[in-house]
Amino acid sequence: MRTLTHFHGIRSDLPTLIISECCLCYLEVDNAQDVVKWFADKIPSLGIVLYEPIGVHDSFGHMMVANLAARNITMPTLRAYKTLEDQKQRLSDLNFKDTGEDGGQEGNSIERIWEEWIPSAEKERVDSLEGLDEVEEWQILARHYAVVWGWRGKSGWEAWKSLHQNQ
Repeated sequence: MRTLTHFHGIRSDLPTLIISECCLCYLEVDNAQDVVKWFADKIPSLGIVLYEPIGVHDSFGHMMVANLAARNITMPTLRAYKTLEDQKQRLSDLNFKDTGEDGGQEGNSIERIWEEWIPSAEKERVDSLEGLDEVEEWQILARHYAVVWGWRGKSGWEAWKSLHQNQ
């Protein structure tokens, strides 16, 4: 991507949303930054949503990293962005700055999203399905993943500023 001047199918004149679901975490920090920066440098009206692991500071986080290491898997950005605040700062550093309605970044842990954003009826429906038997297991797992979002530009991102306050 470093040498590409044009990426077929991408129009910089349209608002663009980038979604990364546990993708950038496998890249070295500089490479992950470069991927986002490539889009940010070319598209003035840009939104990004990242789903990333966090929370390596506790016993579950240590176990998660050790289990991955046993399989020869590393997540370099997990070491750099250990907390939700680190992830939000990451987006700020990539020019998703708090500029009122024209830009900013927010985020929540999956645990908080589940607790505060999901209606009770949906929680009951999900609880009736097979899956994690222990609520505590789900809470621990959900505490170790986050969704962070950033936006910049004037086209269509106005609602993102208040997204996490209006659950």
